[in-house]
Amino acid sequence: VSLLFVNAQSDPSDDYSCGLDWVNAANGCSKHCPSGLDNECSDLGEGYGCYYFTGCQTRFEELKKEQEELAALEGENEEEVIVEVPPEENQFCAPTFMEAMLTCPKDKACPIGNECGEGEECFGKTNCDRELIEVLSDMVFNLQGLPGIMEDEDLTIFKSTIFDMLQQSLSAVKIHLDTISVTDQRYFIGDENAEVSVLLTAKYRPPPTQKLDSIIENSINLQKESVRVAIKQAGSNAKRWHFSNLEEITAVSRENATNRPTVSPTGAPTFSPTALPSSYPTASPSESPTAAPSDTPSSSPSRMHIQEVATATTQELKSSTDGSYGVIFNMRTVINGPVVLITGLDFYTESTDFVGFELWSRLGSFKDSKGTYEGWDLIASGVVKGAGYGRFTSIPENSFTEVSIPGRGGERAFYLTLNQMDLIYRAGEVESAESDKRVTASSPELEIYEGEAVLSYPFPDPTQEYLYRSPRLFVGAVQYDRLPCKPFSLYGPVIDLPCEEIPTMDPTERPTKRPTPQPIATEKPTVYPDLTSMESPTMSPLFTPSLSTSVTFTPTISASPTLSVSPTLYPTASPVTPIRAYIVVTLRRTLNRNMSAGEKKGFFDMFVAFLRKHSKVAMMVESIDLWKEEQVKVAAPIESNATYVTPVVSTRSIEGLQTVQATKLTLVLKISSTTLPQNLLGNMAVVAMEENQEELLTEISVLGELYQFFENVDQVVSFSVSSVTEAPVASPAGNESIYQGLSDRSIIEESSARVGVVTGVTVAIVWLFLASFSIFYIIKVRSKMKDRKITSEAIEKIHPLKDLETSSDPDDEENGFRQSLRSSLSRSGGQRELNMRGSLRDSLRRSNGQSNL
Repeated sequence: VSLLFVNAQSDPSDDYSCGLDWVNAANGCSKHCPSGLDNECSDLGEGYGCYYFTGCQTRFEELKKEQEELAALEGENEEEVIVEVPPEENQFCAPTFMEAMLTCPKDKACPIGNECGEGEECFGKTNCDRELIEVLSDMVFNLQGLPGIMEDEDLTIFKSTIFDMLQQSLSAVKIHLDTISVTDQRYFIGDENAEVSVLLTAKYRPPPTQKLDSIIENSINLQKESVRVAIKQAGSNAKRWHFSNLEEITAVSRENATNRPTVSPTGAPTFSPTALPSSYPTASPSESPTAAPSDTPSSSPSRMHIQEVATATTQELKSSTDGSYGVIFNMRTVINGPVVLITGLDFYTESTDFVGFELWSRLGSFKDSKGTYEGWDLIASGVVKGAGYGRFTSIPENSFTEVSIPGRGGERAFYLTLNQMDLIYRAGEVESAESDKRVTASSPELEIYEGEAVLSYPFPDPTQEYLYRSPRLFVGAVQYDRLPCKPFSLYGPVIDLPCEEIPTMDPTERPTKRPTPQPIATEKPTVYPDLTSMESPTMSPLFTPSLSTSVTFTPTISASPTLSVSPTLYPTASPVTPIRAYIVVTLRRTLNRNMSAGEKKGFFDMFVAFLRKHSKVAMMVESIDLWKEEQVKVAAPIESNATYVTPVVSTRSIEGLQTVQATKLTLVLKISSTTLPQNLLGNMAVVAMEENQEELLTEISVLGELYQFFENVDQVVSFSVSSVTEAPVASPAGNESIYQGLSDRSIIEESSARVGVVTGVTVAIVWLFLASFSIFYIIKVRSKMKDRKITSEAIEKIHPLKDLETSSDPDDEENGFRQSLRSSLSRSGGQRELNMRGSLRDSLRRSNGQSNL
């Protein structure tokens, strides 16, 4: 008699059975189909298929046993007895692993693994043969930026948020968080810092022995930015504003925490013993408390450049038991997404021994490239020690060759294989479906699709369909760089690599001077001007003002000069002219109106504080001015498996896309000091917004609790411009993202041009006045000359002057009269044409009458 030992969990395919549906297959167990393909059941009739997890394994084994016994009776084979050896005794049925580990229900033991009922799973490695111990952790949390100690409602928010985040982290190491309580609070006004003492209790079954304090410290401090955002969001949801200005949160165990010095000696002893005295005396204390520590180290950005997509949670890892040699699958970028650079990959194996691995990749899909290495590139290979149950095994960084996936839906195939059948995968959500149709994990930039399991090594021929199982899910994690071309403000969305070469600054028109071998020594500037070289001011002007009629550029009204005011002893501080940078910010899902005065003030105050926090090392933003505000329509996010779609910001109509309301703001940043060139200041602000997008949205969400205008804002898009226009036209002639207008220099030149224009107009007006006066004078003189001519002609007609010619006879009385009249006419010169032409004619008539007499 020979004994054949069969492991209860040898191969899941032993449970595959043919049937019309799953119920029929599970009840009838008509035929075993180990390949999992429907064509193995075609001989049973139309409509038969292969179904998994039918529970037919026992019946198949019994049938096999009967056949073997029958054969033994016939003398064909010796008798065989099947003895099952359970893989582990610490396996129990429960809805969750924690419940199985805590309760260890003996009536729900599952040594084989398939004894659990509906809603329960069989969990192993519960350590139920070990004692359940309770551990205690005394922690000190420091919350920077709070206005005071927390009230009861705020304490509830704080405890529930910390409990939820720690429970998730502790569950990954098989520790159950039991309770959390706050034992003490202290607030330090000068530092705006709250110190909270927290007591936590937890339960677990060793081994391994865990140190709860260290796990909690790492869980909080390594993701403190996520904890801070979660607390602020929870407070906002509960309409509690105590955490609105929370800047940072850290945790340290009580035994590692140092005592905070008091401002002045306390009157009563401390509530706990102080630390041991130092070996050497400390320095003398300062006379007054020192200032609060600076917050120079900025918080970690909301989204780092290196991102990770995991296809399974810790709980799902423990339920993944299907193994194969390899797995093949596709990854794609999201629609309208940029290029990404794959920088690393983790896989899952329960083995703790050294395993050999190979990772192959190619552009495009794997569907038509299975079974051949042609067109595939080996991007990683070697030997690595498996991390074991419940943990990912990482491919060493030094053996991984980075590859890119093109943007806008570009795809790349990956084939991962081991040298033994220890690579764990998961079955697809829909059995018997085609592979590469469903997304199994995604991020804002990347999607991982269902693939196929490969049951042989090396790459089997695709005609051997039984060596491929589909659809199957790759179990692991992928690391990638979402911005391979940095900074984003210079390159923008990049669709494919390599990155284009972009100059950092505009080239100069002429070559710069050759640098000197040594720096040129300059005189050290003085703090105040040299007063000895200053001349005493006069109390009256040195020059007499000109009385000429020439037009000056700035004529004075008063006839006499005014006395100048005596200058001060020291010059006043010259005003600091801030450097200007221009950015365009679009807020998606705002109200269809312009912001009110209060909304503008609230937004700008928040935005200035945000930029100072994330860019103060490179520049100091003094204030922000609104240059232009307009209401636009932007593309709404596309509802798909992707969680993010790059918006299209434009004032034009967006055909074929659903649009939402947005507000487009052209802003002028006034920067008082900086270490960057002026043409990069706007880019710096855009990078700060891009890398801290989630934090900015949280700040706007808090602002939305006060102003309805910002209540639904879900995205902020920005880009920098080199200049802005004074009066933008309704329809831009070129690309909307490029503004052509006046820079600071052109604005100054325009101001100078306006002064020249005003001066020129003034001179022209004076010139026209003088010219008009001259023309009027000439016309008047010509009128007088014309009147004289008319008068002379009238005199000639009435009494011609030739008749008044004197005769040679001196005794002639008429001749005397003529001489007298001629002399009178000559002296008067017309005298306004004898004051009237009519009076002249009358005088001449009278003279003629006397002459006739």
